[in-house]
Amino acid sequence: MRDLLLQDWITIRGQNDVLNLTQGSTAWVDIGDYEDFTVFLDVREVSSTPPSITYQTAPTKNDAAFKAMMPSFVLATGIRVDRIITAYAAVPPARWFRWALTHGGVPWDVTFRIRLAAYAWVKQ
Repeated sequence: MRDLLLQDWITIRGQNDVLNLTQGSTAWVDIGDYEDFTVFLDVREVSSTPPSITYQTAPTKNDAAFKAMMPSFVLATGIRVDRIITAYAAVPPARWFRWALTHGGVPWDVTFRIRLAAYAWVKQ
């Protein structure tokens, strides 16, 4: 198991025209040979009109190639733990891992951090 930081503490404020926001490409995590993940999302503060978050993956570092590994969910304060298991994921984890926020078009803000517990594929 390896501990990976997907996103250090960040506060994001969106306006009416910000409907979709993805993590910057320089922060995408190269997950290499890791295939199963436990995602720890720590939300310290979120507005009364919270955005939804999605964990995405792609085999190449190409924005258009990213697909959601699990359904999106609305952010709420506290710590949320999700497991993404290759054998059961809607889209199995590929080479790159990132987050994406979606909102309905009213001003919003959120402060969060995301850590990953990554489990490597074991050869038999």
